[in-house]
Amino acid sequence: MDLQISKDGQIVIYHDHKLAKLGLRSQHIRDYDWERLATRDAGVWFASEFAETPLLRLGDVLERWGERTQLLLEIKAHGRNRRGSRDIECARASAAMVANAAESVRKNVRFLSFSDAVLQAVDTLFAEHALPRPALVRNVAHPGELRRATRGHLSRYAAVCVNVDAFSPADVARVHREGLPLFAYTVDRDEQIRHARELGCSLLICNGPEEVAARIRDWLLPAAAPGKR
Repeated sequence: MDLQISKDGQIVIYHDHKLAKLGLRSQHIRDYDWERLATRDAGVWFASEFAETPLLRLGDVLERWGERTQLLLEIKAHGRNRRGSRDIECARASAAMVANAAESVRKNVRFLSFSDAVLQAVDTLFAEHALPRPALVRNVAHPGELRRATRGHLSRYAAVCVNVDAFSPADVARVHREGLPLFAYTVDRDEQIRHARELGCSLLICNGPEEVAARIRDWLLPAAAPGKR
């Protein structure tokens, strides 16, 4: 899930840079206090049965699901402002919430970002709390960026997450050589699932994880004997 920061410093779960899906057209999360964001319908754009579904904050997610499931928390980096103070503020605030949670929650959390500065801010916050290093995952959109990364650069991270449509097995070979897990986004179609397997991915980010998992099981399980399932 994607984290952004509101005008009054609340960490909000929301993917897009702009709020068109909330009926606010060209506005951003950072333009509104949580009190106003909390009244917006975050579900009706998707399907009518989700009408009146509110936005969630990171605290809601940690409280409800933090001990029950893995959480991949992507801190958004905003274009030209990738190194901007609001991204860093979001990173530190998000990291502080996880750092102050129970160990049973912290162990389930990975932080992702396309920004080294954002991930460094998370790492620094954990160090300030005298906690073990968090699991940091570097998102990479293009092979050239990975080719330019030094060994020391990659050693900061617990995994690398690549755009499944942009990378070949040769492009990700050094990730495997460094012994890092390889994740991929966004894996939905059959050809993307097969390609992620060719890349040697150990975790897939999907829009429909249940459907993707079912297709993977069908491919991996041996065919049932006649009359059996």
